[in-house]
Amino acid sequence: MMKKTFAVILLILLLAGCAVPSFAEDIPEPGLDAALRKAQEFNEWMRQRTDDEIAAEMHISRWDVLSPYGTEAPPDPLIEVSEGDTWDDLLQRLLVKYEADAEGVGIGYYNNRTGEEHYINADRYMVSASMFKVPLNMIYADKVSSGEMTMDSEIFGAPYRWYQYRTIVESDNDRSVDLMNYLGGYRAFKEYQIPYLGNDPVEDLGWNYQIENFYNPRQFIHMLRSLLAEPERFPGILENMLQATPYSYLHQYERRYPIAQKYGFVEQAESNRGYHTYINSCGVVFTETPFCLVIFTDNVLKAYDLMAEYCMVMCDYTNMVSRLADEEDVQRQAEEQQAELLRSESDRAAIAAEAQALAAALRGERTDVVLSPVPLSSEKSTDRPARFSMSVLSSILLLWIFIAMTIGFVVIFRHNVSGKVNAFWAVLAIILTALALVLCITGSNFGTLYAKPGGDPGETVSTFLDAVLAEEYDTAYSCLSNYSSLGLELTPETEESRMLYDALKQSYGFTLRGTAEIDRLTARQTVALMHLNLKAVKNDAAERVEALLQELAEKRPHEQIFDENGKVLPAVSDEVYRTALAQALDTGNRYYTSSDIEIELEYVNGRWLIRAGESLLSALSGGAADA
Repeated sequence: MMKKTFAVILLILLLAGCAVPSFAEDIPEPGLDAALRKAQEFNEWMRQRTDDEIAAEMHISRWDVLSPYGTEAPPDPLIEVSEGDTWDDLLQRLLVKYEADAEGVGIGYYNNRTGEEHYINADRYMVSASMFKVPLNMIYADKVSSGEMTMDSEIFGAPYRWYQYRTIVESDNDRSVDLMNYLGGYRAFKEYQIPYLGNDPVEDLGWNYQIENFYNPRQFIHMLRSLLAEPERFPGILENMLQATPYSYLHQYERRYPIAQKYGFVEQAESNRGYHTYINSCGVVFTETPFCLVIFTDNVLKAYDLMAEYCMVMCDYTNMVSRLADEEDVQRQAEEQQAELLRSESDRAAIAAEAQALAAALRGERTDVVLSPVPLSSEKSTDRPARFSMSVLSSILLLWIFIAMTIGFVVIFRHNVSGKVNAFWAVLAIILTALALVLCITGSNFGTLYAKPGGDPGETVSTFLDAVLAEEYDTAYSCLSNYSSLGLELTPETEESRMLYDALKQSYGFTLRGTAEIDRLTARQTVALMHLNLKAVKNDAAERVEALLQELAEKRPHEQIFDENGKVLPAVSDEVYRTALAQALDTGNRYYTSSDIEIELEYVNGRWLIRAGESLLSALSGGAADA
């Protein structure tokens, strides 16, 4: 009996021993520099071998080297990066080359040197597959750096460093479940990871966040940036990512640089639709300027080739923009050295004096845009001699009417004595005839005595302002009763005034306030007229000139700024003058203002015409007449 019991116990111990995991894998020690050196050595080894030779020497399947849907080299033609290429240009060319719909991808990029960041579908949540193991390990690694645990702290009987290796390098799903369970389960893990994502996905996904393996490109770029910026806060993660899938995914074509990556792959069977495939990868690529990238794909046929060439193109793109940034730094340093050598007190005094003069000129008349109204010729003819001659003629006519009436009365009186004429009707006829003649004469002097106007004064105002906005000035001026021209069609003589005038014309806009008020032959229409406030623009420009002069003096040789007498050259002053004005006008919509003005109209020859007043002229000139 004792022997049987001993045999059973021995068997149980042997079985338990077989179940104990082996921790003999090549687990890297935390330390990014050593991991990078090892990864670079491996890259050099791979570059000297074909994919078949790599598989044979590593004693692995060829498909472990080359993704089953990928190719050994990017299909021709290779996408080359030139200085004029933008990130968006390159991504569009990649998507076209691999026949990928932008709706089926989520892509991100971040340049650690320049801070440049780009996305396609930045905030679209997609299935991440095994990429979730990055935030899962960030939770534990952060606990290690904070002293809450160590890399050798046991989790279900195994040290965390082993779990980190298994979940990142081997992408072991069972060990990932262990790590989540140790935190309290899947939902607990989802709550723990939120601080590492850069935003709270609960606000976007609601209850789905608790059950779905969804992330977006912006979140992964945020996590990768954190790993790159603070590798000591997340010990071991980048080191293990440098060992993960070193032959495929992002590494399929790009073997010049070490890549710390974590892939994600899942196929889901769908009824009547075959399989739905999600192929993803994210990583930090250690070019001379490290950068972060991520790519999600959703049923993209050539996903492996797309992400592989995406990584290779981004290496070239990053090298290009980093080189340009370095050149800009050299130029900036030269400018700073030039600034440090900036001239004597007399130079600075000359700059200050010139800036003061330029500011005064900007606020003064040099850039005024004032209308030049031309009165109608009919108004010019209303001088005093004309009015006098007209009143004399009227008086003579009235005198003749009086004489004619007197003669008529005498004739009637004589004929009435003989009984041949009815005196009552004859006198009445003479009186009515004389009255009609008097009305005709007075009407010609005093204008219309009675009229009933038709039409809408507001339509005239709208026609006028629409024509001004469309620069159809003949139509606009036909709506005026007191001016044949406002000078809107004229081109200012100076370049500065032309700049202001063009900006002023672009700013025009209007809204009629209610309907017109009509009083017999006159009317009033209130209009909200939007226009550029030229005074504010000129004040803004005036505040910029000293800084612009100082900037030019720092960048250019002394002789290009000052003459032999130490004064600022006129050409420099003119350049600063125009630059200050242009910079102020770049934000010209900040200085748009709306003025409620009352437009007067009068009914002339059967139509309503505008009698342009000072408020309308001032608004059309951007307030320059008031400035």
